Amino acid sequence: MQCDMCGKEESSLLKTLVEGTEMNLCRDCSKYGEVRGVVKEEVPEKKKKEAVEEPEEEVVEVISEEFSSKLKNKRESMGMKQEEFAKSINEKESVVHKWETGEMTPNIGKARELEKKLKLKIVEEIVEKHERNAPGKAEAVTIGDIIKVRKKN
Repeated sequence: MQCDMCGKEESSLLKTLVEGTEMNLCRDCSKYGEVRGVVKEEVPEKKKKEAVEEPEEEVVEVISEEFSSKLKNKRESMGMKQEEFAKSINEKESVVHKWETGEMTPNIGKARELEKKLKLKIVEEIVEKHERNAPGKAEAVTIGDIIKVRKKN
């Protein structure tokens, strides 16, 4: 098992409360908090063939790159000025102007509202594939990698 603070591999770790956060720490790092108990070693499930592992897929929603032009063209085709359009969607005129110039994009929730109101495709779904690290070859960042611990003399 690996210490959450320094990343050192240890056979047994201690559950330690450090500044309100419970962490699994080695004996050296546990002195920085209040020890709550011993971490029980996890019983691994039946090992799967590592070579056949599929990358994890994640679906991410993003605003279309053509959002600005789509919005402007749709508003103009409806014969509305920015001011009128802004009132109709309960938004400030300056925000609509920034959307149309590409200075700003709406959040996903607002984009979904605009899609329904304007009957436009604004939000796109992108599938990202993430490769898993093989067990024992973790490249995870630990707190110890981020902070420098001063030792008391």
